[in-house]
Amino acid sequence: MMNLNYKRSNEPIFWLLFSFGGMWSSLISPIIIILVGFLIPFDLIPKLSCYERNLIFCKSIIGSFFIFFMIVLPIWCGMHRIYHTLNDIKFYIPRSKIIFYGITIIVNVIAFFSLFIL
Repeated sequence: MMNLNYKRSNEPIFWLLFSFGGMWSSLISPIIIILVGFLIPFDLIPKLSCYERNLIFCKSIIGSFFIFFMIVLPIWCGMHRIYHTLNDIKFYIPRSKIIFYGITIIVNVIAFFSLFIL
């Protein structure tokens, strides 16, 4: 007999953010670390060593979205991984879903306001 009172899950949304954050962390973040950590400080790319040019990019809408994704997506990936890892090892925290995803949403709101509103 089929269950007609199926409860919808919000888990696909969290898995989407987890997978997008994981892909961003594995593909884009190493490039930015090499670029900002080594190439720009040692003046290996002369056009990117100009502070004013970097500031103009960071204040543009594309730059703001890029910085927002650099902050937010790895946090979604990490918090989702921590939440499911704790469940896998049977370490249950009361209201853990609310705690982990709540922290992530608070960081998202802070990043959004600091980048786009201020």
